[in-house]
Amino acid sequence: VIANASGVISVGVTPITTPLTIRSFTVNNGPLVTAGTMTVSTAFTFTNNAGLTLDSLTVSTGNVSIATSSTLTTSTLTVSSGNLSLTSSSVLKHAATTSSVAKKLVVTVSGNFSIDSTSSINLDGLGYTPGYTSDGSAGSTPTTTGAASGNYPGGSHGGQSVGGTPGVAYDSFTQPNDPGSGRTAVSSGAGETGGGYFKLTVNNGSSFTNNGTISANGAVALASGAGGGIWITTTGVVSGTGTIRANGGTATDANGGG
Repeated sequence: VIANASGVISVGVTPITTPLTIRSFTVNNGPLVTAGTMTVSTAFTFTNNAGLTLDSLTVSTGNVSIATSSTLTTSTLTVSSGNLSLTSSSVLKHAATTSSVAKKLVVTVSGNFSIDSTSSINLDGLGYTPGYTSDGSAGSTPTTTGAASGNYPGGSHGGQSVGGTPGVAYDSFTQPNDPGSGRTAVSSGAGETGGGYFKLTVNNGSSFTNNGTISANGAVALASGAGGGIWITTTGVVSGTGTIRANGGTATDANGGG
C-alpha cells in the first residue's frame, strides 16, 4: 500500500477509488493524508508522532491506539469491536469548518474508551468562520442568516453574544448538533472562529475514562467565536479527573457566546 505526495493511496500503481479494507495498519513517525473512507479489519495503531487525516475510519475488529504525540483528524471514527485509547500527548480532532461545509467529530466505540492525562480531543476554533452560523439542519450547513453582524459582536451558540448585532442563539442544550458560530465578518482577522463539535457514543455498557481534555472552545481574538458542541452518551461507567469544556472565547472587545 502506497500513499503518494498528494495523499492518493494505491496498491502497487493502481489508485484506490473505492472504500479501502486493510488487514492490519500502523502509522509510525509521519503524516498520511487521504480522502474518503478507510476500513481496517484488525488493530489500528498510531505511534511516534504519526498523523492521519481522512473523512472516515472504521475499525471492524480490534483496538485503536493513538499514542506518542500522534494525531488523528477525521469526521467519523467507529470502533466496532474493541477499545479506543489516547495516550502520551496524542490528539483526536476534526478538520476546520469552512464557509460551505460544517465539520464534526462523531465517535462510536463498542469497547472502553480512555484518554490519559497528557492527551486530548481538541476542537478549539474549528467551528464556523466569521460571519457564519448553523442553518439548523442535521448537517449544520453554514449560513450567514442569523449570524453576528455589525461592530464586533462575538459568535453566538447556546447563548447569545454581546456587541453590535449578536447572532441568534441556536441548538439544543441536552442534545447539541452544531459547532459554535464565528464572530462578525466586519473587519475580521485570523482566528475568531467558533468551537468545533464532538459526539461520542460508548455502547455495550463499556466505560469512558477521561483523565485528559475534551475542548471545543471558541477562538480568542478582538471579538471571539462561540463555544462548540459536545454530546456524550454511554450506559457504562464514566470516570476520570479530566476536563470537558465548550467555552466562548475571551476577547478585548466582545466575547463569544456559550
